[in-house]
Amino acid sequence: MAASYQQWNSANKQLNNLLEHADELTARKDLLTFQVQELQQLGLENNELDNLEKEQQTLANADQILQDSHSLLAVCDQDESFNIREGLNRALTILSGLKHRPEALGNAEELLQSSMIQVEEAIHEISNHIDRFEANPQRLQQVEERLSAIFQLSRKHRVNGDQLAGTLESLEAELQELKGGGESIETLQEELDKLADKYSAKSAKLSKQRTKAAAVMANEINQQLQLLSMEGAELVVSISPLSKGEFRATGNEDIEFLIATNPGQPHKPLAKIASGGELSRVSLAIQVVAAAHSNIPTLVFDEVDVGIGGSTADIVGQLLKQLGDRGQVISVTHQPQVAAHAHHHYRASKVVETNSAESLMTPLDQQQRVEELARMLGGAKVTDQTLSHASELLKLASA
Repeated sequence: MAASYQQWNSANKQLNNLLEHADELTARKDLLTFQVQELQQLGLENNELDNLEKEQQTLANADQILQDSHSLLAVCDQDESFNIREGLNRALTILSGLKHRPEALGNAEELLQSSMIQVEEAIHEISNHIDRFEANPQRLQQVEERLSAIFQLSRKHRVNGDQLAGTLESLEAELQELKGGGESIETLQEELDKLADKYSAKSAKLSKQRTKAAAVMANEINQQLQLLSMEGAELVVSISPLSKGEFRATGNEDIEFLIATNPGQPHKPLAKIASGGELSRVSLAIQVVAAAHSNIPTLVFDEVDVGIGGSTADIVGQLLKQLGDRGQVISVTHQPQVAAHAHHHYRASKVVETNSAESLMTPLDQQQRVEELARMLGGAKVTDQTLSHASELLKLASA
């Protein structure tokens, strides 16, 4: 029963936690959906940011680049006073007209010819660049608007522009996980319903057994109460169903012991109606009945016989002795009628010195038991009569 309840209770707490945060999860899901759509619409491609920044720098400085390109072409080919190609041609003309050239000048001529080829290629590249290149204010505006959109989202997500693709992947993964939350709630609700059915089946079985056992237990307890000189007392075990849908580890009922100490009186809660002595006897009666149906190895009673004496105390001793046949019973008592029934007798005492106190437990032999029972019967002064009475009490108990 308890294990079934724990399983249900754990699933119920988990479901309630999910439902409690459902509004927060919905708000988070809506935000993630918007952010993912925003980044998907941006459609940032690999290396696009780097390429856009380079293009923006080129377009923003188009006039200066074109001016410098014309100047560079003039230096290489068009300047009337001096240009690189003309200078190389003059140098090669001089070298080609030399007679009896040293080897070093021959090497120089080869290098100048190679340089002439490189200069021709450079002039060609510069010319092509000038022909193709033009200032494009419209394209510059497009590039700057694209960069502005990228940087705006990067500031919004507090990452560098080139990290937006990774941010999109992370947000998509979180959104996908949250979209599965509704399924989790639905799955958990189905599991909770199954656990509730399992709990209900076990609790119904327990209720049936409990109702049957309560009547038997109350009858056996009442028999013991009669032996304990509580004639006319009647104990009933009240079983009150819980509210519908209320689950507990102990089952579907509230259990309470009710008692009427005199015939004709209404049954009331045990703690509110019974006196101290009556509570002790009822407690003992319950323990005697319960012990007969359990395997508790040791029972400890601390002055269960308080408030009683005479023949009733003798019956208490007999009942404790019966319990001792099923397991170990340890009872603290001031009643000689109870102590006489014990299989073993220990005397508890306390030795007080100047700065200390020591409690002692002393096992008693047969003669010492008689003396201790006599002391319990007659007080500090033990007479032959109390010793005789104690000896007779012990013999009757043993018989």
